[in-house]
Amino acid sequence: MPQINSVFLCLLLVLPVSRGLIDSVSDKQQKEISTAARQCFEQGRYYYSQSRLDMAKEQWKRSLNLLPGYEPARTALQELSEEKWQISAPSVYATTGREFYEEGMRNFRAGRYPEAITEFEKALLLLPEHPQVIKFRERSEKAAGEKTSEEGKTATVSPEKSDKKCSAVKTYRKPASDPGAKENDKKIADELYRKGLKRYREGKIDEAVSLWQKVLRIEPGHEKARKNLEKVKSISN
Repeated sequence: MPQINSVFLCLLLVLPVSRGLIDSVSDKQQKEISTAARQCFEQGRYYYSQSRLDMAKEQWKRSLNLLPGYEPARTALQELSEEKWQISAPSVYATTGREFYEEGMRNFRAGRYPEAITEFEKALLLLPEHPQVIKFRERSEKAAGEKTSEEGKTATVSPEKSDKKCSAVKTYRKPASDPGAKENDKKIADELYRKGLKRYREGKIDEAVSLWQKVLRIEPGHEKARKNLEKVKSISN
C-alpha cells in the first residue's frame, strides 16, 4: 500500500480537519487518508475486542480526525459511551451486579455472546430492572442468533451442538468446566439469600420466598435458604 506522507498524516491527527484542507489535497492523498482512517477504525475494533477501551477510543478518535464524517467510528464512540456503568438507584447489590455486568461486557466485546448472556442474567437477578443490563443482554441475544444463523449457512450443526449454543439464552447456566463458575454461583446465591432475608424482615414474604427459590436454583445445597423456605411453608400451613 502506498504510504501517505508522514508529516502530512501527523498534522491531520493533531489539527482540526477543515473542509478547505480536504479540498486542497490531491485525489491520491484523499484515498490514502481514507485508507488510514479505516485502518485506525479496524485497530480500534481489535482493541475493543480485547476490552482495551482507552486504546480503542483513541484509535476511533484518530479515525474521525482523518475523516470527520466517518460514521463507523462515530457510531463506535457513541456506543462505547453507552457501555459505561450507570446505577439508576442506590442498591447494596450494585457492586456485585456491576461485576457481573462488566464480565458480561468483556465477553460481549470478544464475541462470546452466550457467556455474555449468562453474566447479564446474573446481574439481573440482583438488579432486575436495570435498563443498561437489559439492553446489552438483548443485544447479546440478537448477536448470538445472528452468529448461529451465519454459522448455519456454512456448516451443518447437530441438534446437540445447536442446543448448547442457545442454552445461555434460555436460562441462567454456566459450563461446569468453567473454573470460576462455582465461586460466582456461591457469590450470587449468598447475595440473593441476604436480599430475601431483608424482604422477609420487611414483611414481604412472597418476595422473600421468590428470592430463596432463586437461590436454590443456583445453589441447590444452600441449607439456609432451604430451611427458611420450609419454615415459611410450615407457618402458612
